[in-house]
Amino acid sequence: GVGANAATILTALKLLLATAAARGDEKAQTAAGACIRRGLEVAVMLADLACNGLPLDADAIAAGILADGVGEGWVTLNEIDERLGGEVCGLLHDVQRVRNAPQRVDLSNDQAASALRELCLSFYDVRAIVVEM
Repeated sequence: GVGANAATILTALKLLLATAAARGDEKAQTAAGACIRRGLEVAVMLADLACNGLPLDADAIAAGILADGVGEGWVTLNEIDERLGGEVCGLLHDVQRVRNAPQRVDLSNDQAASALRELCLSFYDVRAIVVEM
């Protein structure tokens, strides 16, 4: 229900805030603040897309909040699995794979770009692609 969805999103935010608070120096705090802002911006965009009919749920919004924290290594997938469960953890794993895909493929090559599109559409949870975009 709505309460469980809100709890999922709130837990993701608390997890990100806790890891940001653990950053020691001023430079790290500034980076953590940017990570939190980005997570909130992504959450708002995903919620807006969900309100407009895209099939995104609280797990996708939680993944959006945490994606940069995972990418920076501040939050581990194990921590996410323990706190939020396998669905959010799996989604974030796919988000990281989507993030890394362009680094491995020459997107100027039409054949490689086509293969990447097919891979994304057949292999990844579509929500991961939306979270990353």
